[in-house]
Amino acid sequence: MYCAVTLLLGLLLTGLPAQDEVAFIKYYANERDFIADNPLLATARGKKPHLQVSFNEAKQPILKSWVNSNGEITRQEMFSYDTEGELEKRVTLNADQQPVQLTYYGEKEPWSVAFREYIYPQSTKLTFTDQQTHFFLSPDGRINRIQFMTIDKVPYGEIYLSYDRLGYLSEERWIQLPQGEVVRIFQYAYDIMTKIQQIWEYGRGNKLISHVALSQAPAEEL
Repeated sequence: MYCAVTLLLGLLLTGLPAQDEVAFIKYYANERDFIADNPLLATARGKKPHLQVSFNEAKQPILKSWVNSNGEITRQEMFSYDTEGELEKRVTLNADQQPVQLTYYGEKEPWSVAFREYIYPQSTKLTFTDQQTHFFLSPDGRINRIQFMTIDKVPYGEIYLSYDRLGYLSEERWIQLPQGEVVRIFQYAYDIMTKIQQIWEYGRGNKLISHVALSQAPAEEL
C-alpha cells in the first residue's frame, strides 16, 4: 500500500511545468500586486522581499517564488493546466524545493469521487464543480492527509493516512465535515515474510464491514 501512495504522489506531480516552458518573468511587491498584475521593474526589487513569477506563452503563471531580502527563495508554487487552459494542479514547495502540499482542481479527482460516492446518496442534488482536493505531505514525503473542499473553500471531508515503522500504509480514516464524524476506516497489515496484505474495512460506529487477505502471486505467474 505504501507503493500505491508513492505512485499516487508521482501521478500528481506529473504534468508540472519545465523551465523550458517559461516565456517571460515578472516581479511583484506582494500577493495583492500579483493578483492585480501590477509588476515591479526588475531594477526596483533591490534588497526587498518580493514575488518572482514565471509565465508560459499563454500568459499563465507556472512558477511563483517568494524571495526574501537576501535574495533567497523561501517558498514556491508550481502550476499546471489542462488541455483547455484551466488550472488543474498546484504544488507548494518549501525552501528546500520539496513538495509539502498538492492541490488538484475539479470534481473528477479520484479520491474525492470515492469519498462523495460513499458519503452522499445518489439522489442527493449537490454540485462539486471546481472543487479542490488538497494533499498534505509529511517531511519524509508521504501523503498524510487529504482534504476535500468546495469551490467556496468550505471543507466537506478529510482522509488521514497513517504508516507503520516500515513505511507501509497502515490506516485510512475518513471523516465527514463539518460534523467531524468518522464514517469509514481501512486498516492494513502487510507481512513481508509471507507477502500477504490484510485489509479490514469499518463503517460508521466502527462496525466491521469486511476483511480480506491478499497474497502476491509468484513471479512466474505475473
